[in-house]
Amino acid sequence: MPDVLDYTGLTLQTLTELVNGLVSALQTIYGSDINIDPDSPDGQAINIIAQFGIDIREVLQSIYSSFDPDQASGTTLDQRVALNGIQRNEGSFTVTPIDVTTDRSVPLVGLDSDPTAIDIPAGVYTIADTAGNQWVLLTSITLLTGITSVDFRAIKMGAILATVGTITTPVSVVVGVTGLNNSSAVLVQGVDEETDLQLKLRRRRSISIASGAYLDSMEAALENISQVTSVTVLENVDSAIDSNLIPGHSIWAIVQGGANADIGAVLYAKKTI
Repeated sequence: MPDVLDYTGLTLQTLTELVNGLVSALQTIYGSDINIDPDSPDGQAINIIAQFGIDIREVLQSIYSSFDPDQASGTTLDQRVALNGIQRNEGSFTVTPIDVTTDRSVPLVGLDSDPTAIDIPAGVYTIADTAGNQWVLLTSITLLTGITSVDFRAIKMGAILATVGTITTPVSVVVGVTGLNNSSAVLVQGVDEETDLQLKLRRRRSISIASGAYLDSMEAALENISQVTSVTVLENVDSAIDSNLIPGHSIWAIVQGGANADIGAVLYAKKTI
């Protein structure tokens, strides 16, 4: 059976079919009595050529399948979901204040103009926590004698936790720095980048963005806001307070993550008269 791309989809030859086709072609050229045993030179050549054919067909199958967003992955999935007007929610970095104790004037180098850098420049002051996570200074500063609280960012993007009292180890050794400690809670808790599975599920729901059912449309639009991880939209169409304690003729949008201004803009745009 030949390779076919038609209205039924993509159909590709199997390894067995490729081998049989090569054997038939060689027998036509050299005769049916040629030696094609697996350990013979011709037999080995047939299997090598057939494997080349299978490798190419696997790439073709992957490309063909990736046109279905539910089968795509990685950057290809990013391209597919863009057709639905959405994009993958990016991860973010955890930021926490660190108490730096110094016994003299000490200059420390930070990330400065590139606070979201993935590749950390040489010389940036770096410390570590007891779990092995490393943290870098956000803004260059010259510290005076005493204890100064300055902001550090996790090197790795994602939901890096910073338990109070665990960031105490210097990675960059700087004379004059005598102590480190995160004595308070984080300023910004980082989040993981949206996974392929999460993005695929959100893409399916995003189809409701243009829906005539305004609650579905509102929920889908809220889920498409950057850093939003969970959405539930409830409605009370009656006059009295309902079992969810929603006032009459009201909606209640429960949103985890995202900026308040972005959430408010969606509610304003999607609510009915």
